[in-house]
Amino acid sequence: PQIPLYITKTAEDRKGNLWLASREGLIKWYPDHQEVKVYKGAVKQAADIDYIFDIAIDNNDIIWVGGSGDALAVVAEPPDFLTETYTQAPPYLTSNEMIWSIWAKKNGVWLGTDKGLVVINKESQTSATVLPEELALNDSIYKVDELDTSHVLLSTTNGLFVVHKETLESQRFAQWTQGEDSLENKVIFSSYLDPQIKGRWW
Repeated sequence: PQIPLYITKTAEDRKGNLWLASREGLIKWYPDHQEVKVYKGAVKQAADIDYIFDIAIDNNDIIWVGGSGDALAVVAEPPDFLTETYTQAPPYLTSNEMIWSIWAKKNGVWLGTDKGLVVINKESQTSATVLPEELALNDSIYKVDELDTSHVLLSTTNGLFVVHKETLESQRFAQWTQGEDSLENKVIFSSYLDPQIKGRWW
């Protein structure tokens, strides 16, 4: 295909794909499939290179790019076994990337982080952050478990919290159970549902 961009340099990797340096960013061309992929913002965001003027691929198939800004960067593609990633970059724009715990269902992923609970909606490709009222910004969520069909249980550095899966409303575990203790100000690294005694958590 024709590429209507100003190309300054071309290099070929071991698989026969062409890497092109341009003012629009880094471009990868798959000749076998006639497919073009443009990494427009990725290089700028990760390496602070505004325009790519030169590119080289060494004997180890490592890609080196140079240009304006921080001048030189090493580029690596995501491995083939990664089907999707959730980061602070578009489209998901997650609020935090320090992940302590993961709980997943069919259409979403729930991430326990250093700055609240990040809820990923895979259908809309969006994310939302839930910070329970009594959980401070410097608290962490170490474990996310399914509590029942409508709620998840959060084990945190400030006790236990419950979050509704649909409305994302949160409350202390004691409020949800109508009990007296949510282990406030206690660090909870993990929680475990007793398989023998219904409703008991360790």
